[in-house]
Amino acid sequence: MHELAASDPIIKGYLTDIQHLKSQDVEHELGLKAPFHNLLDKAAKRRGWTLVAELSTYSGGKRVVPDGTVRDEFRLARGWWEAKDTSDKLAAEIQKKLKAGYPARNTIFEDTQVGVLYQDRAESGEFPLREPVAIAALLNRFLSHDESDEREFERAMDEFKRNIPDLARSLREHIAEAHKKTKKFKEAFEAFLTLCRTSLNPDLTEPHVDEMLIQHYYERLKRYEAFEGLCFVDTLDMAEQQGNLFSLANTERVERENNAKITVILGNPPYNVGQKSENENNPNRRYEGVDERIRVTYAKDSKATNKNSLSDVYVKFFRWATDRLEGRDGIVCFVSKTVLLTNSPSTACASTWRRISSALTTLTCMGTCAEIQSFPGRRTMSSAYR
Repeated sequence: MHELAASDPIIKGYLTDIQHLKSQDVEHELGLKAPFHNLLDKAAKRRGWTLVAELSTYSGGKRVVPDGTVRDEFRLARGWWEAKDTSDKLAAEIQKKLKAGYPARNTIFEDTQVGVLYQDRAESGEFPLREPVAIAALLNRFLSHDESDEREFERAMDEFKRNIPDLARSLREHIAEAHKKTKKFKEAFEAFLTLCRTSLNPDLTEPHVDEMLIQHYYERLKRYEAFEGLCFVDTLDMAEQQGNLFSLANTERVERENNAKITVILGNPPYNVGQKSENENNPNRRYEGVDERIRVTYAKDSKATNKNSLSDVYVKFFRWATDRLEGRDGIVCFVSKTVLLTNSPSTACASTWRRISSALTTLTCMGTCAEIQSFPGRRTMSSAYR
């Protein structure tokens, strides 16, 4: 990393901006935030990183909102920044923030007079913010910090980037050569292509199947690029506070997913019919946010007296998904059951969907299991689509 020098223009600019605000008798936190924000933002960009203001995160099982989060090119948090008033006692304010769950892996606490750096959950040093040399030292130490797991991650990613393109290129060349010269390969490939078109998609082409072979090769080598959108989370809980979600990386992925502007939602919601008696200990779980939305929409539109069916998990997922579009044009497609369209009070759901949608399309898989089994010779859903 190219280190900042005390004479760097961004440090000079910071000191000039602070001096100007002081000359205007600005002392409150909000008024003094901008100079350090600009300084940290410019310094981070030199590493290809990004400073994101007021980004909520989970730390120590608590939801906190630091003034700034510095993210790397993989959108992973590399450090945090928290500003305080010049009238505050900085040491006492830092302890309050730490007790509130603010991260201390790599965090700058500052009040325009002094910057206190916490790294690896311990104080790492104090830096006078009127001295260019101290400011440069603070930023260099902050931006160069990494933990052992982060170093290993970067090493693995560098190796992955170096090796995988060569492996893929070589494998594609071998497959192309086999298509031209190897009779057994061509016969086996044609049989496999026919099988894929029959069982997967009739529109599959030879290049599609070539890519499948390459992916299978990657699987055998256990060399895959991580899918950064994968989250281990209860979907219906995503809009509500969950605490620390198993790991920092998973928590950050969930946070990124919540902030994404999604326009297509496809899925097969888990089905739980509930319980016949309290002894089964298997009730449908309550989700305060989703349940309230159902109460003021589907339940309000229903004329039925007994509205218990609106606690169905399928109903909850449709309510969550349509809200998740956040007013944007989009598509929601779920594997579901026909009673949502035919039985009261579930028909209130369909009434709402028709009102808010430009199109409502259903694909019926031969009716319900009960209907299918009542007709001799008709297969059940499970056997028909196994």
